[in-house]
Amino acid sequence: MDLRATTNCSDYSRESQQGQELKRRFGEEQATRILQTGSFQFSPSMLSGPNPGTPQEMNRKLEEADLRLPREVSQSGLNEIHRMTTKLFYLQLMKEGFPISWWTFAKIARIPNFGPPPFGTNTEMERWVAQQHMKIELQGQLQQEMAQSQGAPLEVPRGSAGRPQPRPKG
Repeated sequence: MDLRATTNCSDYSRESQQGQELKRRFGEEQATRILQTGSFQFSPSMLSGPNPGTPQEMNRKLEEADLRLPREVSQSGLNEIHRMTTKLFYLQLMKEGFPISWWTFAKIARIPNFGPPPFGTNTEMERWVAQQHMKIELQGQLQQEMAQSQGAPLEVPRGSAGRPQPRPKG
């Protein structure tokens, strides 16, 4: 199997350090062709050098060459389109009031270190209910802090679902 790709090598000159590197890596004949034409045809044998020797030596040389090759892992375009569509769909559901917890959305949005879901919650509805309780508790704490900063004592009337109400003046 002969893999071939054309690469522009016009920046290389015979006297340059890159030219010497080409000669060292690909041999005199291939380096001369690269320097004359400004391009080359890649084949896997170029990684192992001329006359690689035994198959074991060739494998060793290819492994060494493989370690020198730079890599960049990126998400495929289709994967990212699908992921973005899913995020937008969940955002629309949350905006319309559909019971989706913060933890589920954080997982879908790949938010790192968001934290574990509340203890004892196994279903989405349980997590959403726990989220609503957390919201109520946080609102109550905020109202207490605001009332304390204004100097008014708070009382919690019965049946107010734990929401502190400022005591009427007078």
